[in-house]
Amino acid sequence: MSAPRNIEPWALAIDACETEEQLVEMAPSLSGIADDEKPLAREHFRARRDLIRKTGGRAPAVPFPPTGTTCSMCHDPQMHTPWGDSCPNGHGGADPDPQPAAAPTKGQLLKAIADAMPNRSSGAS
Repeated sequence: MSAPRNIEPWALAIDACETEEQLVEMAPSLSGIADDEKPLAREHFRARRDLIRKTGGRAPAVPFPPTGTTCSMCHDPQMHTPWGDSCPNGHGGADPDPQPAAAPTKGQLLKAIADAMPNRSSGAS
């Protein structure tokens, strides 16, 4: 097995936004990403914003179809993503558990994305 790679939580968070308001609310959390990923995150953010604008202000969240397996690292359901199979915690490349899993709900996916985003200190300036 190759070493698991993490799918960037910011990419999942951007793709889960259906409206420009959701993008604006989520944008401050992007400040915590690594400097070398910021250009890609900005491009991804702009592309999602443009899609939302082109679709009349609302675009469906990017659906990630379930694989029917669970992650061997955290045991959450895995899904097919553009970056390969992953769980909502971003464990891409982890072998699946042998038992089948239920598909994650949108609420579970959004919670996992929010939990994975960097915390911002309220006292920071």
